[in-house]
Amino acid sequence: MHDPRTRTALSHLADLGHTPEPPRWHWGIARLDPIGRIVLPGQAHAALGLTVEQPCLVQGVCYRVALVLRTCGGGAAVTVDGRGRLRLPAWLRRSGAASRSLPVGARCDAPLVVVAPTTVLDGLGDVLAGESR
Repeated sequence: MHDPRTRTALSHLADLGHTPEPPRWHWGIARLDPIGRIVLPGQAHAALGLTVEQPCLVQGVCYRVALVLRTCGGGAAVTVDGRGRLRLPAWLRRSGAASRSLPVGARCDAPLVVVAPTTVLDGLGDVLAGESR
């Protein structure tokens, strides 16, 4: 039988479970400027294949709680300027006005970015806490 005193401290962690899966999303926070634009975080640039100093057209679709940006598929043409700035739809500007910041998620394995107001996180927190309105 193996003497447990000769095991390293980190080897005990292997008994706790399997190796975690790599993340599917990279999340960041974008600040809403006074005229209703945000600067997309770096991971969102990479997901959409944006290059510096080159405006880009992506497809935008508004769902009930978020704006989804893709490089292909259906949706309205949305311009991301050379600095990575994106003008938000009016409903999302109003939703983000209170906190002036919006969570932005970029999918690691697909050209997909999600922009949502922080109230989406409030709803998620309520669900996880077992509360509902």
